[in-house]
Amino acid sequence: MKESALINGECFDLKDAKISIFDRGFLFGDSIYEVFKTQNSIPLYFDAHWERFLESCRLISLDIPFDKDELFSSLKKIFKYSEIASKEDIYIRMIFTRGIGLDLDIASASDPGLIIFTKKLPSWNQQFYSRGIKLWLGDVLRNSTRSLSPSIKGGNYLNNILGLTDAKNHHCEDVLFYNHDGLVTECSNSNFFVIHDHQIITAPVRHGLLKGITRKVLLEEINIDSYEFVEAEIDNALLEKSREAFITSTTRGVMPVGSIRSGAFEKEYYVGSDSVVHVIQKLYEEQVELHLKEFSSLGLSE
Repeated sequence: MKESALINGECFDLKDAKISIFDRGFLFGDSIYEVFKTQNSIPLYFDAHWERFLESCRLISLDIPFDKDELFSSLKKIFKYSEIASKEDIYIRMIFTRGIGLDLDIASASDPGLIIFTKKLPSWNQQFYSRGIKLWLGDVLRNSTRSLSPSIKGGNYLNNILGLTDAKNHHCEDVLFYNHDGLVTECSNSNFFVIHDHQIITAPVRHGLLKGITRKVLLEEINIDSYEFVEAEIDNALLEKSREAFITSTTRGVMPVGSIRSGAFEKEYYVGSDSVVHVIQKLYEEQVELHLKEFSSLGLSE
């Protein structure tokens, strides 16, 4: 494949793609985005990504001048331009910006712009799947839900960057954020789960986390004998007594957590071939295969 971009309907090689320095997405982070992963040329959980995209637009009062079918046509256009083989799995990022404007007032913005670009899928360190990822619970807190809705998948990721930088400075591989009430929320770009007493627990969205697509699939479509997926409060006590933990995202899938550290404690989690997380990984992969069969007509290469 060749890495490419589509900007307001026109395709470019990625190295030649440009936007205005006065674009509000660049100046103010006044934009939203979605990331798709394709398998067999099918954008995985496209409808769920579209619904989240619509909600993000609504929450920042950004009108959409296209519908889902028009967006899908744009995806097919860049897929063809990128010369992607039907069996080649890729990463697609869609960015929707409010347009050009130097004034904070949204009424001063020009027409919004749609940018889509294709790249090879990120290759996560395979050790993260074998021994688990190392997380840091630091002093950088997740943005308050009273300041910024966690349901907005927006273009300003400075909070996430600062948290991840703090984690790296403490020799960990990702951050696990507390909210302002001292409760656990999510990681820099993935949702978080713990497993305790036959419950697979993730924090509720109101605590300050994004409605992840993989998280949604697990909560709504995966069933495990003797276990229940629930949304509930996660505090330090639950982290301490839980045996297993994992994170989820579009590109990571289900990734085990090997340890969590903070200034107050360090907790090791079980990671093994007989772990519950391993079962969840397999069930998620099976659910993805069922999804691909159901939506086989949505291939971008056709």
